[in-house]
Amino acid sequence: MCVPLHDPRSNSAVIGGFRVGWPYERVVSDASRTQLATIASMVELALSRIRLSEEIQRDQFRSVLDSMLDNVAIGRALRDAEGQIVDFVIEFVNSSSLDGAGRDRSDMENQRVCDLYPGWKESGMLDSFISVVNSGVPFVAERLEYCVELADGSYIPGWRSLQVVKYGDG
Repeated sequence: MCVPLHDPRSNSAVIGGFRVGWPYERVVSDASRTQLATIASMVELALSRIRLSEEIQRDQFRSVLDSMLDNVAIGRALRDAEGQIVDFVIEFVNSSSLDGAGRDRSDMENQRVCDLYPGWKESGMLDSFISVVNSGVPFVAERLEYCVELADGSYIPGWRSLQVVKYGDG
């Protein structure tokens, strides 16, 4: 017998299933169905608490990053079929971040690094980021020449200090 598990915050969303079986043929009584529904409700609440706890921790972590004065970004590795990193998706940018092209959080989040900074692939910068994820060894560059290529092909030159560390798979 299978019982769907619903998200208590949105009863229409099914988040999983709860399956119970017996090693022999059995007729499931109404009382047994009620017990299984009660167990399913308890599992739903437990899963909801786990999810809420993860959301609170993520929000607290992001609040700390948002309070930092330096630019902070978190990227997730994009991998090809062989498992090699080919790009990163920027999943978080703190509120004080502004890149050399004047792009802020709303312009950078959920974008691929190679789309935002196409020159990084040729310059080896993307390889430096990949090396950090693969090796776990941080990358630090002081007064790095920083040139942002815009969509129209123009460039904005500048200098930046950069520190990259592994966080999860990014």
